[in-house]
Amino acid sequence: SMLAAAKQRALAVLQKNDRGGYTVPSEKLYPFQWNWDSAFIALGWAAAGQRERGWEEVRALLRGQWEDGMIPHIVFHSVQPSYNPGPEIWGSPCKDRALPTSGITQPPVITSVVREMMEEEEREGGKRVVEVATSILPALYRYHAWFMRYRDPHQVGVVAITHPWESGMDNNAAWDKPLKAVPIREGVHNRYTRKDTTHVDASQRPKQEEYDRYISLLEAFAEVGYDADRIPAHSPFWVADVAVNMILLRAHKDMKAMYAYLRTHHCDLFTPNMKEEEESVERWIERMEKGINVHLWHEEGGFFVSKNLLTDEQLTVKTAAGALCYYAGVSDEEKTRRVTAELRKWAEEVTYLMPSTSPLAGGWRGERGAGGRLEIGLKCDADERMEKWSCTGVVWVDLAGGR
Repeated sequence: SMLAAAKQRALAVLQKNDRGGYTVPSEKLYPFQWNWDSAFIALGWAAAGQRERGWEEVRALLRGQWEDGMIPHIVFHSVQPSYNPGPEIWGSPCKDRALPTSGITQPPVITSVVREMMEEEEREGGKRVVEVATSILPALYRYHAWFMRYRDPHQVGVVAITHPWESGMDNNAAWDKPLKAVPIREGVHNRYTRKDTTHVDASQRPKQEEYDRYISLLEAFAEVGYDADRIPAHSPFWVADVAVNMILLRAHKDMKAMYAYLRTHHCDLFTPNMKEEEESVERWIERMEKGINVHLWHEEGGFFVSKNLLTDEQLTVKTAAGALCYYAGVSDEEKTRRVTAELRKWAEEVTYLMPSTSPLAGGWRGERGAGGRLEIGLKCDADERMEKWSCTGVVWVDLAGGR
């Protein structure tokens, strides 16, 4: 059948991008391991019947975890001259590690993926639940604790990102205003070389001025040695991104579910320490459910949006991330009704949902992660996309009834 053939081609993409234990999002443009790409890729391997390979993906990502708990957005398992900024641009705390990494993070979807994979393991009589309880879950807990301590230092109930790259939607119209406030450091454009525009049409990538600001931010973080305690006061970009917050809240809920599952079904693995951690996670859920509704709900627009925490102003650009309120389970009946009404309007304007930015506000811009709109994976240029992008491959494996 057509779907079976699509599944085979999709699996071939993952195999082609497999580097032995981790998978690159795309061969030339993203030739390392990326945090949230790897989460989806792990699910793709599992959906394709290669559960053990999925667990390898998770382990490889966790090997990059920092002492303070952060899981970086890139793990540099090998040197690839086709990508810049490589390890050197990130400064010494990043490039001098035993395993070099970037110095920022990405949406923490990994926890929700691990929950799904753990449940699948149990159904299939797999052996990985002990590993989840003894090494993977503790690492993920430290990651969540890092977010709550260092990215919500005043406990307002939303976490901040310090760089557009942390959102996973780098080229998002919502970042225009807060990014313009980031000072461009003198001579910064002489200190890095862009490689992205040699692989992808420049019209689909951020402008030079934006890139100068991106690198200026990294230099500001390097100056304080990427010290998570000092970054809040030193970052000229401090934004509560709606996607990161929704994904983290959902991840907290999935973490709570994993603790509950272990307590009920594997009480021998449920330690007194886990009870304390579970109670912390419950407090975080409560704090974030309140914080997201207070800070990220845009009453006039009837939608969840991001917020510039430095200026205390909402970024009223409506993006697909606002729809993650369903995923996070954060919205009351009236808000859900208004978000749904807004998305129905979008649906009238596009062939496929979900466009990355409201089509009522002048559309979207360039590539976003694994394919901008999910629409791309389903349109006539799907062939070209699937040949390159691991995440598009994952979507097709799943569409083709991978599990």
